[in-house]
Amino acid sequence: MFRTHKRSYKKPSLFTPMLSPYSAQSLKPLFEILPDLRPFVTEQTDWFEIKMVSPSGWDFWVSSAGNEITVGFAEYHTHFGWHEGDPTDDGTDAAEFIRSLRTGHLVLAVWYRGEEYAGSRPVESLQEAQPKTWCQRWWRRKQRLQIKGWIE
Repeated sequence: MFRTHKRSYKKPSLFTPMLSPYSAQSLKPLFEILPDLRPFVTEQTDWFEIKMVSPSGWDFWVSSAGNEITVGFAEYHTHFGWHEGDPTDDGTDAAEFIRSLRTGHLVLAVWYRGEEYAGSRPVESLQEAQPKTWCQRWWRRKQRLQIKGWIE
């Protein structure tokens, strides 16, 4: 006697989660703290990426490639989790950094030699961006400082 087995077939959805456990766990606190970033997320194989332009016109991006969170703003980028931390902590730390940029608590100090990029770092004020020691002033003597904020 010939029997057929009825197999259940689940139709694939258009949104199939492809994220690695690290990326999924780090994305959750990012969305809890900054839910407005959700529409800008693109899932790649194992990692996510967020790309947008700030209101001041500077590129902003977040990536979980390489099992770390990397946040970029204008010429600057920083890493969270490269030391094999807890993905939830990495997502929370990255979200707090992003919130500080977006609220203006942090701005980006960017130095140029002529038109060539020479370095950048986040600062809380223009005063903090200024070189303090003789050595720092000498190093930056031929460089131009530009402050870049989320909203200028």
